[in-house]
Amino acid sequence: MGSEVNRLLKKIKDGDLTKREELFKITAGHLLGVARRYLYNAEDAEDVVAETFVRAFRYIHAYDESQEGYNWLCKIAQHLAFDHNEQYKAKTGVALMENRDGALDHIMEKVELETDFVEVLGRFSLNDQHLIYLRFWEHLSYREISARVGKSKSLVAKRLKIILKEFFKIIEKEWKND
Repeated sequence: MGSEVNRLLKKIKDGDLTKREELFKITAGHLLGVARRYLYNAEDAEDVVAETFVRAFRYIHAYDESQEGYNWLCKIAQHLAFDHNEQYKAKTGVALMENRDGALDHIMEKVELETDFVEVLGRFSLNDQHLIYLRFWEHLSYREISARVGKSKSLVAKRLKIILKEFFKIIEKEWKND
């Protein structure tokens, strides 16, 4: 797919606007996955992908043909997702966690105040808080986190899974007490 994306981007850059639809058809699904990965609310992914193509076509002159075109599109989608998250946080006043399958959104909607969230995070060790920060605020992949903390990727993934499970247990217990 990479060489095909490069070819299409070059043609679009050279003025062949008929290739835009073809580029969209072969990359939109992948970019939708990229957007969902980085968005707090996965339902906004289609908007981010649409804006990705608008930006790519608007700034096609900036595309460096010596670089991988698919990566260029993914970076645009990633940055737009981060920007969208910042706008979303500003609107809601609550820093939500990453959403992959909708379950996190459902639980986080019930957390009314950011102070509740911070209080629950304070119950975890500094190392666990650091992992949460790297994953959900820095938006790092498990591989990037493992490189930063000097642990294996699988260990980082397992630990984050345990942390999130415990986090949600605490939140659910708090709700039952309210």
